Amino acid sequence: MKRLLLAFAALSPVTQRTTAAAAGFLVLVWTPLRPVRLAMAQTAAPAIVVNSRGAKFQHDSDDPPGGESLMLKMDKQTGAMEFFARYPAGFAFKPHAHKANERFMLLEGRASVEANGAMTTLDPSGFAFFPAGQTHKISCISSTPCMWYLAWDAKP
Repeated sequence: MKRLLLAFAALSPVTQRTTAAAAGFLVLVWTPLRPVRLAMAQTAAPAIVVNSRGAKFQHDSDDPPGGESLMLKMDKQTGAMEFFARYPAGFAFKPHAHKANERFMLLEGRASVEANGAMTTLDPSGFAFFPAGQTHKISCISSTPCMWYLAWDAKP
């Protein structure tokens, strides 16, 4: 803990406030020749609260026939995005990889996930993380449509 505090103290006061505020901390920073400064992290975007039931999904050009999605959040600077997708029973993505890390959580249906030479079946609440560049394949193996939450931390 002392090393961490010393490393933090070695940063400039502006960097200390910026780093701590970005992490969401209320910060009091004292420096020998400066008055005490108070910084509070600000939230630039409003909260996003969505119930997928009753939400307006839409078919986008990159959705397969019968597929639809609902964009939750998109960062225009980084290309990061979060969305819900609903794809028909039996749909399978071809093996592929992305330039960004991907987080996948199955909400409805059953899916098979292939990565690292292994296949795993996911039930609702099943989760997969694919690091950037990791080849993977996801298939909806249920007799009903599959719905999932997907997030990329940069442009895919």
